[in-house]
Formats: sequence, structure tokens, C-alpha cells
Amino acid sequence: MTGADLLAEMEAAAERMRSIHFEGLKALGVPMAALGSLSGCQHTVGMATIEDVGQGLFQPSPDGFPACIVAVVWPEARRFGDAGLFDLVAFRSGDPRKWWLRRGSAYALGEHLLDQPAPLRVVRTPADWLAAGGNALCVLDWSENSPAWSALRVGPPLLFPDDALRQQVRASIVRAAWLPQMEIAA
Repeated sequence: MTGADLLAEMEAAAERMRSIHFEGLKALGVPMAALGSLSGCQHTVGMATIEDVGQGLFQPSPDGFPACIVAVVWPEARRFGDAGLFDLVAFRSGDPRKWWLRRGSAYALGEHLLDQPAPLRVVRTPADWLAAGGNALCVLDWSENSPAWSALRVGPPLLFPDDALRQQVRASIVRAAWLPQMEIAA
């Protein structure tokens, strides 16, 4: 799948957005102003009918279920004329704690914020990330070998909405920590 294919899917998903879909996002706590700030340069949110193809991935399917689609972008790429789109994340508005990736190449929404020194708010779901207007980090890849854990280890201070998410992220970072071989010198 090329970047152009991904962009075409995102644009088609954005065209399917109707007022009922925006109302569903509002019910999840996503203010319309937050969506407006995210959509300044390109489509950020849309709707599609998808199917789960396993391993945390989805594909469009006319026989699937409706899902909200969020563009995963690297904003800096826009300065060079690129859309910066490198993955899509899909979730059901009725269960935003479960999501799927289109390509599996993204480990977080808002990962570009890890390069900034300011404290970074961490949110639980892609819907929470939308509600924050993209000014937060949402870990998408929770696997033990996720690039998120090394990035979070050296990134800015992290702010959490609750202790449960803080503990979950901390445990994941500790579990993924590589330790060198250690021996007692003779």
C-alpha cells in the first residue's frame, strides 16, 4: 500500500462524515473546535466500513462494521510538501478503547510531540487524542517491542489523567527495558 493509497482512503473516509458521526464524537467528549484545529491542513477524521484482519490491523470492507478513522501524520513532513500521512487508526465510537491500524507502522498519535521539551499529556484512546486537539500522546502499539517504550524513556516529562494509565505505561517501559549482561568480576 502506497502513501497515495492511504491518502485516498483517508479522503474517502472524510467525505463520508455526516452530522450523526460528529454527534457521536461529541458524545465521546470531542469538541468540534478540537477537530477544527486538527483539520487545518488535511483531513484528520472520517468514517469507513472496515473488518478486523487480525494482528491489530483493519481493511476497508463493505460487509464490515462502521468505524471512525483517524489520520496518523507527521506534521513536519508538511513543510516539505508531503501530506505526512503514514498510517490510519480505526475505532468504534461505542468502544473507543479498542482500535486497529491500517498498516501497523504507527506506534502513537502525537509522537512528534516527543521531540519537544514541554511536559506531554498522555491519553488513553484515539478519541481522547481527538478531544485534546492532537496536543497529547496516545500510545497505539502496546506490544512489548513497541518503539513507544524507548521513545517515552528519553522524551519529555509525561502527564497522565489518572494513576492507572501512569502505572500501565510505567510497567510497559520497565518490561521493555534492555539490560546489559552483568557479572561479578573475579
